[in-house]
Amino acid sequence: MNIYVGNLPPKSSEWQLRKLFDRYGKVGKISWEKQTDIPQLFKFCFVEMPFENQAVMAIKKLNGSLLSDCILEVKESGMSI
Repeated sequence: MNIYVGNLPPKSSEWQLRKLFDRYGKVGKISWEKQTDIPQLFKFCFVEMPFENQAVMAIKKLNGSLLSDCILEVKESGMSI
């Protein structure tokens, strides 16, 4: 399942996101979308989790959670990465 993760804190890293999602299961590819005006900052990302039950649990637990003082928006994505 592909998961949209929005409202990322400035200078988020793939390591941070993997660590966050690894608590709920296997994490595949992470695809980042950068801000065009400030290339080192990210707007949002997509996290791929191959097992639906693990992905659903991650969405439930992480949506609205804090990461570096930012409230994450975490939901199922209709896009494939």
